[in-house]
Amino acid sequence: MSAQFPKFAPQSARNMRELFVRKDKARSILRKHPWVFSGAIMTDTESFTDGELVSLAATNGDFLAIGHFQHGTIAVRVLTNEKKTINKEFYFQKLENALHLREQLGLFTENNSICRLIHGE
Repeated sequence: MSAQFPKFAPQSARNMRELFVRKDKARSILRKHPWVFSGAIMTDTESFTDGELVSLAATNGDFLAIGHFQHGTIAVRVLTNEKKTINKEFYFQKLENALHLREQLGLFTENNSICRLIHGE
């Protein structure tokens, strides 16, 4: 039996719902911190769904990042700080980059064939 993956609809920042970040909290996103805490969000998130892709914006509307939303202390886990289409190729590229980095670091040797390829972010 082969694995069945759910259908994945590519999304760009233009067709994602937008979350506005408090002015004093945007700096950490600009420094590429991977988490946005719930207290940093100005937008009412009641209608948002856990796992939903969202576009993050500064109070002036400037784009900051794209990430997955979740109701909780960590409200958004940032995927990218660039305006990119999030599709299968995006995730495959992330996985490929992680694999190549671990190869460059020498984590795969004759005596070691395992390592963590990805974590939550």
